[in-house]
Amino acid sequence: MIVQLEEAFGLVILHMVIKPIMQDPLVTDGDKYSVVLENERVRVLRYHDKPGDRTLQHAHADYVLYAESSFKRRLTFPDGRKTAFSSDPTGWRILGFGKHPEIAAAVQEKLRSLGFQATNFVLTNDEAGDARLVAELKRGEYDGIAIGGYINGQDAVWFNRVLNIVHANAPRSKIILVRGPEDIVPAIERVLGKKPPS
Repeated sequence: MIVQLEEAFGLVILHMVIKPIMQDPLVTDGDKYSVVLENERVRVLRYHDKPGDRTLQHAHADYVLYAESSFKRRLTFPDGRKTAFSSDPTGWRILGFGKHPEIAAAVQEKLRSLGFQATNFVLTNDEAGDARLVAELKRGEYDGIAIGGYINGQDAVWFNRVLNIVHANAPRSKIILVRGPEDIVPAIERVLGKKPPS
C-alpha cells in the first residue's frame, strides 16, 4: 500500500493506492527455498528443486542469480508475460570442504570466478559435520569432491570417516586431495583434467 498526503485548500487529503502484495518465496515455497545468509543489507537464498517442480507466484527484491548447476526455467509474471531462460555452467562440478571458514570462502570465490560450479563449506569433526556433509553430497551430483589439506593430512580417523561418507553418498565422484588453497586448481586438474567433456 502506498500512502500519500496532500494539502489542498487547507485540507489534508489522504491518497491510498493498494498494490497487490507479492509473497516472499520462503512463505510460498519454503520446501525449495532456504536462507543462507540474511542481514540488514543482503539476503542470500538457496533454491533447490527437481525437474517438473513448480513454485507459486512470489517476488524477489533486487537480486542476482548464481547457478550452481545447469537449469532451464519458465516464468510467468503477474501481468501474464512469460519468459524462459537457462544457465549452463561450463566448469567441473566441485564440492569442497575444509576446516577453516576464511579459506573455504576464498576457494569458492576463486573457483566460481574461473567458471567452476563450486560449493565450498567448513566441515566440523563431529556428528553435525557428518550430517552436513551427507546433506551437501545429496544436494547434487559432483564431478569431484575436494578435501582440504588439514582434513586429509592431520587427522587419520576423521579423514577415514570422511572418505567413507563420500564413498557411500557420491560413489561416482572423484576424490581430490588438496594440499592448501593455492593447490585447489592444480589438484582438480590432476584428477579431472582441464575441462569437462562437451
